[in-house]
Formats: sequence, structure tokens, C-alpha cells
Amino acid sequence: MSSPAIEIKGLTKSYGNVHALNGVDIKINEGEFFGLLGPNGAGKTTLLKVLLGLLEPTSGLVQLNNIPISKVSRKSVASHIGYLAQGSPCHWPLTVEKVVELGYLSRGKARNNDTASKLSLSDQAINKLGLSSLRHRLVPTLSGGERQRVAIARALAQEAQYLLLDEPTAHLDLAYQIEVMDLVANIRIQSGITVLSAMHDLTLAAQYCDRVAILNEGTIHSIGTPWDVLTPDTIYETFGAHVTVLPHPDNGTPVIIPTRNTNLPPPGN
Repeated sequence: MSSPAIEIKGLTKSYGNVHALNGVDIKINEGEFFGLLGPNGAGKTTLLKVLLGLLEPTSGLVQLNNIPISKVSRKSVASHIGYLAQGSPCHWPLTVEKVVELGYLSRGKARNNDTASKLSLSDQAINKLGLSSLRHRLVPTLSGGERQRVAIARALAQEAQYLLLDEPTAHLDLAYQIEVMDLVANIRIQSGITVLSAMHDLTLAAQYCDRVAILNEGTIHSIGTPWDVLTPDTIYETFGAHVTVLPHPDNGTPVIIPTRNTNLPPPGN
């Protein structure tokens, strides 16, 4: 059996007496689309930042292809991991083309004789994400969905092996949410990258993720396929919400339906 692309063993991150993460164990396979779920404050963003090397763990081990991340240089991390942070990916007054080129530059390959390679990778990413007509637009003038596409294109130009997403659909309209998730899913299939995405929308995560894990109070509550994990009991235990779970009529993935308080009067009364 092949080694996992990302392996997290006994990961703990503490701030004084507060454990943001406490003994987290996760193995993510190469090419897998893995969803990280959990209520606000569960530790999802902290885990992603430890993977990026932005935070040093209190204890435990994080490995990329069997190499401890503590032994990987910041330049090497930047050359292998693409990261989409929460919120709008870019407010800089730069064009789409320049922002996408930053992905290439993050690999530390910028040289005078490297111009052709930079333009080639940037152009490929821009074309693949359908941004050709926007390449000279300033990124802050774009819609939320378009800005997310720019951020994904930047990661493609980086030739990242891993794509870490922190709430990639937050603050996006429904159509843009589907657009962004479809783009990530297609890129993952075409390029074979490994995707780890922190998400709030459980139904959306179930449609795209091979496996999911629910973080609750810094620990892993459940891990497995969406049907294994997203059960009414588990969702109540971790999110405190009563739900009904039904199969999607088109693809059979779990659809999570919130249940309103039965003591409330019906709508319209």
C-alpha cells in the first residue's frame, strides 16, 4: 500500500492552557479530495496553517510524502502547496495576469532567462480557468467567483502538488459556490493534485469530497466517507443541530436538511 500524501500524527497546537488542536491524526491519500469540517473554532484554520508551516505545532508530526514538514524549507513548501485563504483572495491593485504570475514566482524560479517558462505556465493557468478575457483587469474589480478563479489559477501556475482551501465558497453566491467547487474538482482530476478543504457547507462537501473529517474542539470526532460521517447523530453531537439526511436525487450523496424547532408556529402564523 502506498504512503499517504499528507500524514498528521498526534498533532497538538496549544496557546497556553488552550488546545486549538489536540492529538489530531489524519492520513490523506495522493490525489484525494479531503474535506475538513467542524463548527467555528474547531481548529480547521489552525490545522491548515500548521500544514503550511505558518504555525509551529506544540507536539506531533506532519509529513508530506513521508518527509516531516519541519525539515522542509519555506521555499520548498511554497513550491509544493497552493493555499486559498478565507475571504477575498486578493485586494492588491494588480492585474489578473500579474497575480497569476506570482504563483510561478513563489517557486523561486524567477530568472531573466526564465521568462518564457513563466509566461507559458501563467498562460496555461489563465486559459484553464477561463480568465483570458480578464487577464488585464485589476483583481479588486472582479466578482467574488472571478477572484477565486484567479487564486486557483495562481496555484496552478505554481505547479502545486497540494491545494489547501480555507472556506473556498465563503461569502459567494450559490452559483459561484458550485463554479468554484467544480473548478477545483476538475483540476484535481486533470492534474492529480491532492486537495484538502476546510468547509462549512456539509451538503456541498458531501458532493465533492472522497472522505471527510469532523473536527470538534480540536480533536477528530469522525473520519470516513460522507455517508459514514454525516449522520444525524454525529451532526447533533458536533454542531448541536437537529438534521435529516437524505440521498441527493441525482448523485446519491448525503443532503443535510436542518430541522426547525417543532415548538415554533408554522410559517405564515
